[in-house]
Amino acid sequence: MKQEVERLERDIGALRGEADRLSTDIDQLRTDPEALEKAARAIGLVKPGEKILKLPPTPGG
Repeated sequence: MKQEVERLERDIGALRGEADRLSTDIDQLRTDPEALEKAARAIGLVKPGEKILKLPPTPGG
């Protein structure tokens, strides 16, 4: 039983750390336009009127 409590306390600590990181990410996305644009680009969003160029992969790379 004590081991289970210790494991759960570790899990809680890890989840709190993750929640803190996510909260920081959210704050940054709300306040930093460059961070927001970078995140949008990472998921493939484009600005109106932009065109995407998809290049073929380089041979052997």
